[in-house]
Amino acid sequence: MRKPRLLLLLTLPFLLQILGVTALVGWLSFRNGQQAVNRLAEQLMVSVSDRIVDNLTAYLQKPVQINQNNQLLVQQQLLTLDRLESWEQFLWKQVQLEPSINFIKVTNTDGVQWTGEKLESGDRLINIISPETGFHFHSYATDINGQRTELLTDLEVEDTRQGPWYQEPMQAKRRVWASVFTSFLEDTLLLTISEPVYSPGDDQPDGVINTAVRLNSMGTFLKELEIGTTGQAFIVEQRPDNRGMLLATSTGEIPFRVNNGERVLFPMQESADRVTQAVSQQLLDRFSDLGQIQQPHQFEADLTVEAELIQSQRVPHFIRVQPLQDPYGLRWLIVTVVPEADFMAQIHINNRRTAMLSVGALGLAALLGLATARWLEKPLSRLSQASHRFAQGNWEQRVDVGRSSTVEVEQVARAFNSMAQQLQDSFETLEQRVADRTQALQLEQQKTEDLLLNILPAPIAERLKHSSESIAEYFEEVTILFADVVGFTVMAQTLSPLELVNLLNRIFSRFDDLAEQFGLEKIKTIGDAYMVAAGLPLRRQDHAQVMAEMALAMQAAIAEFQSETHHSFQIRIGINSGVVVAGVIGSKKFIYDLWGDAVNVASRMESHGEAGRIQVTESTYEQIKAGYQLACRGTVEIKGKGRMKTYWLLGKKPLPQGLLSSCP
Repeated sequence: MRKPRLLLLLTLPFLLQILGVTALVGWLSFRNGQQAVNRLAEQLMVSVSDRIVDNLTAYLQKPVQINQNNQLLVQQQLLTLDRLESWEQFLWKQVQLEPSINFIKVTNTDGVQWTGEKLESGDRLINIISPETGFHFHSYATDINGQRTELLTDLEVEDTRQGPWYQEPMQAKRRVWASVFTSFLEDTLLLTISEPVYSPGDDQPDGVINTAVRLNSMGTFLKELEIGTTGQAFIVEQRPDNRGMLLATSTGEIPFRVNNGERVLFPMQESADRVTQAVSQQLLDRFSDLGQIQQPHQFEADLTVEAELIQSQRVPHFIRVQPLQDPYGLRWLIVTVVPEADFMAQIHINNRRTAMLSVGALGLAALLGLATARWLEKPLSRLSQASHRFAQGNWEQRVDVGRSSTVEVEQVARAFNSMAQQLQDSFETLEQRVADRTQALQLEQQKTEDLLLNILPAPIAERLKHSSESIAEYFEEVTILFADVVGFTVMAQTLSPLELVNLLNRIFSRFDDLAEQFGLEKIKTIGDAYMVAAGLPLRRQDHAQVMAEMALAMQAAIAEFQSETHHSFQIRIGINSGVVVAGVIGSKKFIYDLWGDAVNVASRMESHGEAGRIQVTESTYEQIKAGYQLACRGTVEIKGKGRMKTYWLLGKKPLPQGLLSSCP
């Protein structure tokens, strides 16, 4: 029997092994790559959709807030719907606060209408329909002070109360979004939020407030998004006729067309972009009614797209559709599309590299198999095993190649053993240094976090860590307390500065504990004065009640300090409730502070009060009178405010017979 040649015996198994392993690794790599692509695509599209939803939610909240603020002004009787001419300057100024707002319109039940309008060109208009215009539509240009300068338009119009923007909120008796429509004056889409307006104590609306926001910035936002390499996103409006009207797209396509001089919306399947057309058809085929899409859906589909230099071909795409809805009738769909090729390109490159490496490895094994097998098989096997165990974390692994190895292999083994020892020593040292540094960094980070939380409220500190922009928020319902230690100046003449500061620190530390106990926000201390607020940065309904508890607890704490220290001093407290703006401004030495007339009035309540007593305004009195005992102080002359009716907060226990609880 003819024996096989040694070259064949040594080379063939290596060749088959290399070929088999390469094929298996390549196949597993491709499969794992596809699975990773699917996960990555899902994460990317969810992330993009969430970013779009967050952006749109914040963007559309602005007109809602404007309507809410105007509603609040009517409720507080600062503005009324029976005299809309008093709204003119207010609407002219208010429409300038947000660049995205197109107009703010107020209409009463008599058909009288006042509108503040702002164009992208910078023009500011006042539009009026009233008896003085003969119920014609008059549009006036204005100067920089909001005064009418020129009548631009005089149109005879039908009864404005017959439009859906008026009828729908009046019938629903709640806030509603209207369908998106095109502007007559600008190249943009508009969306209007409408809601009925009620006077205090009325159950029938006195009219309607409408605020319109421009939607042209949505397309700009989508265009700037990074959606894979060639991905797209577009937004459509769900309408009852199952027509998804295109509102914005990342391709830069204008979401309306001009027919006979009129701008009109068009369905998404009529888009000029081939991908948008194909995705729209997929949605219509997959969902017989677009209105039934209530949850996010993600799927794959082959879309026919145009390719360079070749005929149109079907290309796999990942598609995600996510609804955007709110309680006011908003029904939009956010569609994200990413070609599979955006993720598979690197996988195809790796497959080609694997094939080339396989061919090279096969050739090398065939040439060197016989020459190296006899001398290197055993020592290299031991070296390979030691390397493998070393890579798995066995740092004490060493190589003994024996006497049969060549000089070169023996040198490699010695070098390996030396390297293993050095790496073991270095790794142990590095591990210890990393552990020490990590612990030190964690301690420093905790110190920094604690220091920041001592300076700013937790929500504000969290926002500052992620953004360097100024932070300011509007709070409609807040209660502010100012307190001043009376008699502290006299004590300063008998105590050393250190004793005085220590005593003040004990008092304010006790106040800080009370503020934390009641969930209040300490704002600042000024000398021997103390300021605290309730209802911010986290809003709460019982802000006035919890501040009353705080004031009573502060009185009790001062009484304890008097007993402990045998010093004669008292505390004078003033409380007011109202609207404030709170935030952090500037870029150095942050401080969380409050601004607004409500803050000034609270300070006046303290400065115009009496030692040992708690003076509250009428707004605070109305909120706490049901659960607390108050006595009317009467009308007091307040600096900068004139005469104001104020009350003394006495406690929660019943008062003796004959003590006043309200002013005549």
